Amino acid sequence: MPGYFGHAEALVEGLGAAVDGEHVKDEILAFLPGLVDECADEAGTDAAAMMTGVDFDTGEVDLGGAVFDVEHADVCPAAGDDLPAARVEGTLPSRRSSLHQVNRDLDYLAHLTRESTRFAEAIREAPPDARVPSCPDWTADDLLWHLGEVQWFWGTVVRENLNGERAEELKPPRPAGRAALLAFYDRASHDLAGTLAAAAPDSAAWTWSQDQTVGFIRRRQAHEALIHRVDAELTADRRTPLDPRLSADGVDEALRVMYGGVPAWGTFTPDRPQTVRLRATDTGDSWLVTLGRFTGTGPDGTSYDEPDIHADDTDPGADAAAEVSGGAADLDCWLWHRPPVGALERSGDQQVVSRFGSAIAPGID
Repeated sequence: MPGYFGHAEALVEGLGAAVDGEHVKDEILAFLPGLVDECADEAGTDAAAMMTGVDFDTGEVDLGGAVFDVEHADVCPAAGDDLPAARVEGTLPSRRSSLHQVNRDLDYLAHLTRESTRFAEAIREAPPDARVPSCPDWTADDLLWHLGEVQWFWGTVVRENLNGERAEELKPPRPAGRAALLAFYDRASHDLAGTLAAAAPDSAAWTWSQDQTVGFIRRRQAHEALIHRVDAELTADRRTPLDPRLSADGVDEALRVMYGGVPAWGTFTPDRPQTVRLRATDTGDSWLVTLGRFTGTGPDGTSYDEPDIHADDTDPGADAAAEVSGGAADLDCWLWHRPPVGALERSGDQQVVSRFGSAIAPGID
């Protein structure tokens, strides 16, 4: 299949399904993995790396790289503005799916509700025009609008069964003034929590990830609210503790999902001796990360050759060249370029630690 593009009509041939978006969804989801395996065998590549997204409105299936919605990413503009835009558009759907990494022992809905409430409490203490230290291009009201529109967006995607492009077209304009922004945020946050609670975690939903499930959105939005709660507290000049277990899960998500994506057109080449172990001293979790380089030429013809990282599925306990350790919350904040509360200890080969820092320096987009 040249370019790894197809359409629903071809995908569901023989399944007896009509190509009208809604009716074909289940058939596409059931049939797509087998098609991808066949394409992967023919192309000599990793099947999971090719399987990205399905546009159930148009019936088109893109096996080459879904577009990552930058506007609804989980970072302020300043943190990711050095990341090449062409790599952002098609990086995150990856051969390292987050699906098996979701912590089923965590109540993501409860964390989402709690973190959203604490965000609102903190932002109310900050003047509308106060600068956000971790996102210096934003004011407190910009931050309030951002989290409000993100929560509105994902609630709309799941509730109305829409793809990202269609949901974006329906987005309401930004309300004027603090009171109206707070009212919008409260509604959006309440609606998101209710919508996600009403949908089973394994039910299908559009996302920018290979993981096209409500469970992925539950996890992502719990961490979205957590990190922006930190931003709000920094703006209000008050910090409160982060949940250690949720923070450890945030480290896992940052390493495997947010930093860990490799598009189908790119390659990660590991430098095996260059490894860093991240260790959460309060939860006992650890991650072995290998440094390397990302290379490839994107669909727009732009070539890349830049530092990158890959986290092993599990930490095998092997010796690492360097280690960064601290509380799970401090590691999570550090990876998101938010100031940790406690000190992080860096041991071992400091050049390797520095290389790791360079690889994550562009931030998460």
